[in-house]
Amino acid sequence: MSERIRGNVMIFRASLDRDGVTVRGNVVPSDAVSRLRSCFIGIQTDRAGARCFDLSSDIMDVIQGPLRALAREGMGGVARPARVLFFDKTPESNWAVPWHQDRTIAVKQRIDTDG
Repeated sequence: MSERIRGNVMIFRASLDRDGVTVRGNVVPSDAVSRLRSCFIGIQTDRAGARCFDLSSDIMDVIQGPLRALAREGMGGVARPARVLFFDKTPESNWAVPWHQDRTIAVKQRIDTDG
């Protein structure tokens, strides 16, 4: 790993540790973004929180590729995406969502730890 990449990873992890969130650009290649957009055409967006869609191979490719790599970069190689949320925030179908942090996680089993 180059010094530049190592430095970016350290900044990424520091942001996650400090804020619990980080913003990254250019994670998903533009051709994949175009394919993803076509996957969501026709999804019912007239109500907030619609969650009724199947995960196409294009969506799974992004989850198992760049999103998994990003999760592992932030968590030290042991993480993987566990949930996908789609928000259609257009002027025609918009709703107020104040800042919040989802704390529900998908785990294989519960393990009690100190702290």
